Amino acid sequence: MSSKPPSLHPHRTFLPNPFASSTSTEPNGSIPLQSISATRTLPYPREQLYEIIADVNAYSSYLPYCRCSEVTAWTTMLPTSTSTTTSHNDGQQSQHGRRYPAEAILEVGWSAFTERFTSRIVCEPGVAVSAVAGKDAAEFGGAAADTSLLIRCRTKWKFEDVPSARGAEEDANTDVSLALDFVLANPMYAAMSAAVAPKVAGIMIEAFERRARELLGERGRRR
Repeated sequence: MSSKPPSLHPHRTFLPNPFASSTSTEPNGSIPLQSISATRTLPYPREQLYEIIADVNAYSSYLPYCRCSEVTAWTTMLPTSTSTTTSHNDGQQSQHGRRYPAEAILEVGWSAFTERFTSRIVCEPGVAVSAVAGKDAAEFGGAAADTSLLIRCRTKWKFEDVPSARGAEEDANTDVSLALDFVLANPMYAAMSAAVAPKVAGIMIEAFERRARELLGERGRRR
């Protein structure tokens, strides 16, 4: 397994970088921003891993703490340009372009806490999938709204190719990184979560690895 941070390279994105404006505290400075991350190297091509995490509707079937995941809007990338349109429909691929999730209702819960909220989804095809909720959602065309548990939450899954000595597709490996930044609405909840939050990213990326093995088998051969 590799813990090195993924390198950056140019890519095309539908929306601004959802991590660009993260701050260390809320404006009043009383509730800190909590940041957790994890990285793992998986023996599958980057594109195949990206397709798994871009399937937001499936999150509740394998990601811990996610009890419901339902895409409510989609962004269509036109094949001959970088133009996009957003629609509320079934999200199936059409003759006019490939559709990616743009908004989703997510329900997360652990112990006695459960929260349901709308997240703005930012897709960078083949590279990353981000979800932005709470106050920050307005920056990406979503509705900014505090919830009873979360003030803001930004999640990003990113995929980077690992160079192969032989360059063969069957030797493809990918660095998968997960970054999660969030601010809880209640200082007591924030203090409680600080003790367990560092473990969460690792648990989630392990669940993603199990999902990849289930769908792709040993070496990226989709079942």
